[in-house]
Amino acid sequence: MPPASPNPSPAPAGPLAAGPLAAGPLTADQLAQVAAANRAARKVRRVVGVANFSGWTTGVFGGLTLLGGLFSTPALFLGAGMVFCGWNELRAASIVRRLDPRACKRLALNQLILFAFLVSYCAWSLFNALHAPPELSGMAGADEILQDVQGMAQGLYVIMYGGAIVLSAFVQGLTALYYAGRARTIREYLRATPAWIVDVQRAAA
Repeated sequence: MPPASPNPSPAPAGPLAAGPLAAGPLTADQLAQVAAANRAARKVRRVVGVANFSGWTTGVFGGLTLLGGLFSTPALFLGAGMVFCGWNELRAASIVRRLDPRACKRLALNQLILFAFLVSYCAWSLFNALHAPPELSGMAGADEILQDVQGMAQGLYVIMYGGAIVLSAFVQGLTALYYAGRARTIREYLRATPAWIVDVQRAAA
């Protein structure tokens, strides 16, 4: 049996050999840039969340309006318009996710289109209610009561549809202003964020 070597050769270093671990693909400065970009992108993600919620809500209510108004031309008109606006808003939300500020203009315009559909429906329905022929029974006393009831009903229609127009102007107007203002937010984010981070975020969107 040969004698043991006094100075055995060291074993080759393997992947788990003692020593510092291999550095990752990003430096500490780059990781800090990524963290800062994620914090700055919160406002952009909020726009996407608002658009997704609004788009799904509008689309679902539009579908319900279509189902409930199969025999009503104004309701079909409104339902179809709401479904279109809901789809358009969801589509624009996916473009905002890719950090395209032009989608904010599309979102704002979509709110104005939705407002136009709602106003058209309310105006159409109010016109029909105010110009409906009076219901007459042929009896003088009963006809006076029916006319009074119809007058009260017309007043309620004015309040209901007029209130809906005012409410829609408030909601859709403020939402359109919100979307329009977020285009500047996205542009500022693009200017302040390194291009390589923006490219990664767009690829992952």
